[in-house]
Amino acid sequence: MNSVHGVQPAPAPTTSDPLPGQVDVVVIGAGHNGLVSAGYLARAGVRVAVVEAAETPGGMTASGPLIPEAPGHIINSCAVDVISMLHSRILADLQLRDHGLVLVKPDPSYLYLHPDGSSLAIWRDNNRTAAEIATFSKADAQAFLEFTELLDIMIGAIIPVLGLDFGRPDPKALWASAKVAAKHRKRLADVVALLTGSASAATMERFEHPVVQAAMLNIAAGAGPVDEVGSGLGYILLAMLGRVGAGRPVGGMQSLVTALVASLRSHGGSVTTSAPVAEILHAGKRVRGVRLADGRTVEASAVVATCDPWVTFRQLLGDDVVDRKTAARLDFAPANGTGSGPFKIDLALSSQISALAHVRDDEVDIRMPTFIMGTVESVRESYAAASRGELHDDPVVWAVSTTGVDPTQAPEGQESVYVYALAAPVHPREGWDTLRGPAVDRILAKVGTYVGPLEEAEIGRLVETPEDLGARLNVRDGCITHIDMGLMNAGPLRPTVGLGTGKTPVEGLLLGGSSQHPGGGVTGLPGRTAAERAQRYLKKRR
Repeated sequence: MNSVHGVQPAPAPTTSDPLPGQVDVVVIGAGHNGLVSAGYLARAGVRVAVVEAAETPGGMTASGPLIPEAPGHIINSCAVDVISMLHSRILADLQLRDHGLVLVKPDPSYLYLHPDGSSLAIWRDNNRTAAEIATFSKADAQAFLEFTELLDIMIGAIIPVLGLDFGRPDPKALWASAKVAAKHRKRLADVVALLTGSASAATMERFEHPVVQAAMLNIAAGAGPVDEVGSGLGYILLAMLGRVGAGRPVGGMQSLVTALVASLRSHGGSVTTSAPVAEILHAGKRVRGVRLADGRTVEASAVVATCDPWVTFRQLLGDDVVDRKTAARLDFAPANGTGSGPFKIDLALSSQISALAHVRDDEVDIRMPTFIMGTVESVRESYAAASRGELHDDPVVWAVSTTGVDPTQAPEGQESVYVYALAAPVHPREGWDTLRGPAVDRILAKVGTYVGPLEEAEIGRLVETPEDLGARLNVRDGCITHIDMGLMNAGPLRPTVGLGTGKTPVEGLLLGGSSQHPGGGVTGLPGRTAAERAQRYLKKRR
């Protein structure tokens, strides 16, 4: 089958708005953070315009019929679930459900498949997961309940500050976080050990059975290399799943984007696509708008940049604005800094998949949850190999049939399958031109040992290496979170010291993408914070 590289999403239901010549705020990037930021500004009565380089809005939350041979199959080009945003008021504040957003929540949300034919489901109810774990190890079942209690303490302290503006901390949020910490002070040492240690250490110190160890480590591995210091923070996903589950938009992730655009337009905002920004305009040290690649300009008192911060400061601003210290900090800020990045394959299939060797005695359908495939050795060695510029022989892979909970994403009886290899080399030693084909074969062979039919049912595919993702999304080294996640890249340290509190080298230029606290994932919180900062700046200007 032909592979399609770096395809832009198909046109969304909404058209591009005319480009205004002057607004109060111009937002660079129509990803979910940019649209959230613009949505809050428009609701506050601010004249706001979003400019997007691609033909359609969405960025990393885009979806559409991206495989030419399969125009009826919806492909989610990057993100596939909404999790972190469910913890905030963004859905309610921007009235996204009123604008057509419908979410379904598979339960279990994740299903680990072990090579020996056994499986372990991650349910919303921790007690139900523990009961399943007990079939492998009663000690591990108890350890899981104790671990999730610890995670609940951790997330309880983190949630109040998830949307915090570190340039203007909210005392109430800090106090709420401190109260949780004080209430559970006897467990703080364990929380600190988890946040400052590796995910591998956190796993091995608690669990004894290889199936349980692998299932747990896979969950943390979604955030990055599990042997790195601070990678224990990756277990925040397990904590979130227990609280809100994973929401999958009906119609694909573009449904979230469409609702955000509709919310924005209902309050007078605009979105102009096919409008790449070539330069952030400024007069001295004060921003004055943007110039597009075709020469058109938008004058604005403030600019919210949701693109990669390296692109913002090293490409869109002149060298005369960014001082050497800031430039160096950005140049060395880790973006897939350990050498690993995601390799993505989307498949359009003529029939639905089923498990080949994993038989359960309950009604769990493998087509509903995200199924994860990787032993402890596979997870750890996949990241280690990537750091050496290699793809591991047994790569760790996550996959999901998006049509399992949402049949609208493919023709009746057919399937759209999202395959995500967590740890591919960003810069393979032999280059992607050489490794691309073997990598696809190796990854699909891994998936094909667990589910089928694949090859015989394939209509078409979309393949994107870390290099392809980087080129399509305009992010350094294919880093979908802009800056690596981790304790040393969090809060006011994100993206670097000096740029995490709202201040930039140009007055009125604000960051609002994943490089800002709390980081990557579909949260919308960096965009909301940028909107609040923009409103304060405009008020100060007036």
